[in-house]
Amino acid sequence: DGWRVLELARNVAGPFLGKHLADQGAEVSKLEPPGGDPSRAFGPFPDDVPHPERSGLFLHLNRGKRSRAVDPASPEGAGEIRALAASADVLVEDYAPGQAEAWGWGYEALQAVNPSLVMTSITPFGQFGPYRSFRGSELTLQALGGPLYTNGHETRYPLKLAGHFAHYHAGLMGSVATLMALRRAEREGRGDWVD
Repeated sequence: DGWRVLELARNVAGPFLGKHLADQGAEVSKLEPPGGDPSRAFGPFPDDVPHPERSGLFLHLNRGKRSRAVDPASPEGAGEIRALAASADVLVEDYAPGQAEAWGWGYEALQAVNPSLVMTSITPFGQFGPYRSFRGSELTLQALGGPLYTNGHETRYPLKLAGHFAHYHAGLMGSVATLMALRRAEREGRGDWVD
């Protein structure tokens, strides 16, 4: 309770992380890009009629959050993000490595306005590793992460687990890492960048 979280995450992993923090009592503000979170287009929908306010996946991942539109790529949006981050405890983002920095709200820019901020970045292969520029899909993440290898019959090819298994797992582990970084920030007064 009492923690303020800014979520600039789309689709599944980052919003699942934010959902866990909201479920535990954090005040989560979801800053959606113009046009909204892409998960608003994912079903299921009541009566199979697509509608951005009725996506079962979006509603599941974003319950308990406040939402507003912010263009993270614009100078005005970057200024708004920096201003909001000044009084936040956590910022969760899932843009391509280096993108937040290029737009003016990367880790260093946010640390300048709030040294105790914890920023958590959820990307397929991290901010700094050799695969950082690669895109990741649910299938490639399950293949490289191990679940694909352990699923299916030994005499046949591996099988992908249903749904967004790898993304949910990333969001869950991201929430644990974020909570650990928050506890240290409370104790030491300095934030961290969880990658």
